[in-house]
Amino acid sequence: MGRALPIAGLDGSDADTLEKFIVFWRTLVRFYDICSDVHSPSGWREILTGFVEAMFEPDDSSETQLDVIAGAINSLAREAGRAGFKSKVPLEVVTDYLESCFARQEYGSSFMAGGVTFCSMLPMRSIPFKVIYLLGMNMNDYPRKSYTPGFDLTGRSPRRGDRSKRNDDRYLFLETVFSARDRLCISYIGYNASDNSPRHPSVLVSELCDYISERFCTDSGKNVLDRIIISHRLQPFHSDYFRQGQSGLFSYAPEYRDVAVCFTKERSEPYPDKIGSAEEPDESWREVELEDLCRFFINPARFFLTRRLGMRVPETDEAPDDSEPFMIDGLEEYHVYRKVVENTLLEKYDRNRLRNALRARGRLPHGNFGDLMLDRICMDGEMFARKVKEVIGSVSMETVDIEIQTDGFTVYGSIDGVAGNGWFRFRYGRAYPKYLFTNWIYHLAISMFAPKKAKGTYIAKDKIVRFEPVKDSSARMKELLDAYWQGLSRPLLFFPESSFAYAEKIANGKGRQAALHAAETVYPERDDPFYRLCFGKADPLCDGFEDISVRLFLPLIENIESEKI
Repeated sequence: MGRALPIAGLDGSDADTLEKFIVFWRTLVRFYDICSDVHSPSGWREILTGFVEAMFEPDDSSETQLDVIAGAINSLAREAGRAGFKSKVPLEVVTDYLESCFARQEYGSSFMAGGVTFCSMLPMRSIPFKVIYLLGMNMNDYPRKSYTPGFDLTGRSPRRGDRSKRNDDRYLFLETVFSARDRLCISYIGYNASDNSPRHPSVLVSELCDYISERFCTDSGKNVLDRIIISHRLQPFHSDYFRQGQSGLFSYAPEYRDVAVCFTKERSEPYPDKIGSAEEPDESWREVELEDLCRFFINPARFFLTRRLGMRVPETDEAPDDSEPFMIDGLEEYHVYRKVVENTLLEKYDRNRLRNALRARGRLPHGNFGDLMLDRICMDGEMFARKVKEVIGSVSMETVDIEIQTDGFTVYGSIDGVAGNGWFRFRYGRAYPKYLFTNWIYHLAISMFAPKKAKGTYIAKDKIVRFEPVKDSSARMKELLDAYWQGLSRPLLFFPESSFAYAEKIANGKGRQAALHAAETVYPERDDPFYRLCFGKADPLCDGFEDISVRLFLPLIENIESEKI
């Protein structure tokens, strides 16, 4: 619709919202078609009354406003009938009449019309009341500031008797204080919403407080301001609102009381600083899908918490961005790169078609800037695709289904990119250790299942990594499966980035301290919530980490050769 793709995956409240929008849109279209024609005044009354009934649901807060609208619509037909006017008129005539009706003063609310009067501070309203409540007495809001234009000579040279809004507000404030008979309440924002730092009230309130402090005190001789100034808490469920003896703080909301009680209860058991171990897994876990084995080693802590303990981590549903895009975000840029590379290799690449698809999805900035960004991404993707073609050549590749029985485990799955002389995989991104280890798992599986194809090539954005045949692939796979089995019972001390940095230093003949320093320097896993939940505040880079890092990553390092692109 309008070269924009429809949204997919609506359910629950989103589907209800879409249904309401469709009803709203169809109602607008129907009445737009009707209002495009001319009608008699009585006909307009029927049309507009039906429109108001279709678009608004009366409640206590809108009943008065809807009565005003209904009165104006009915007066249109009534006045036309009195004048004997029955001709048809367009919508413009009706809107002019209704605007004049709404502008009349009799439809406004009158001063002192109910039990509680809400009004602005205006002159000649200094009527005595038992209780007066002043709102918004903030430092920068009241008294009002006078802004004098540069061409106002009177404002530049004021004289006695000239009007000053600031002086008028001072006088109004004084009149209001005198008008309060039993109680005067003044409200202002006393704390900054960003850092909770104190904020001063209006200078008029400060002067009133100074006057009270100088002339009054409590029976015990303390400052009376401590008794008359009430500082409210940041949250409505603060326990002070439900405690006796808290002067001026109270609440009538039982739901907030329940929350406050929960916060004040003493926990019988403290929350654990970290998660320990789980029970021994049953034999069904010995059947391992190749993809699951790769997911485990990418983030063993996440796998342990989500797959083994069944923890469901809620994903943050970000509201759809309704603003105009000015950049292509990182994830979207990677998806575009991947699509360009894959379609170029399959000889199905069409840049204009890709451009139109991105614009339809609202992912591409408008104008020439968006075109230039897409052209840069496409050029880089095409260059990478040419490099992949150059490395792979004209060999035909296929997807191989494997199943391996080893040491009581069954490893099964599919591996694509397998050719007659080895396997080829590529990814438009840097050759991070977690992706190297994933390809190492595939390499060991192919070496065991089809030894003649036990040479691999992984093409990344920054380098080409060649995997040499592994003589003891069964033993290396057994080490991986033993670590996998251990990680099903307790969090495994394996961190792809840090473990690779440690093992690489050891492989290059560096000492233990230098290797640990390298691991701690590149330790990005410390910010991962799953690792933090598993290990708490303890340092996971301990003896167990050193052993498993060398045992799993050192064979990989010894069996690969890298070539920078």
